[in-house]
Amino acid sequence: TVKLVLTPTGSSSNELAPIEIGVGINSEPAVIGAIGTHKRGCYTAVGDTVNVSARIESHTKIAGQHLLYSESTRVALSEIPADEGEVTAADLKGVDKPMKLFFLRDA
Repeated sequence: TVKLVLTPTGSSSNELAPIEIGVGINSEPAVIGAIGTHKRGCYTAVGDTVNVSARIESHTKIAGQHLLYSESTRVALSEIPADEGEVTAADLKGVDKPMKLFFLRDA
């Protein structure tokens, strides 16, 4: 369980500023597993899929959306969301060709 405690800073009121995050989802094969030693190890994911997911997450700021997902994720869905929108071909750094990205209108 993660608990986030916020305290107002530099403000005369007790009102807290909202926290905004972006989420990028890409559904492709990736290499995942434990790396390192038993004393200093971690579980991680590497590969192009992970890099593209990070680029999609960065694009949430440009697109003005909190959650974007790739066409491969859309294909993997069992049902296409009724409130889905499409970002016209996004040029992502490190990706050869523009990608279709999708978002949920209420997210």
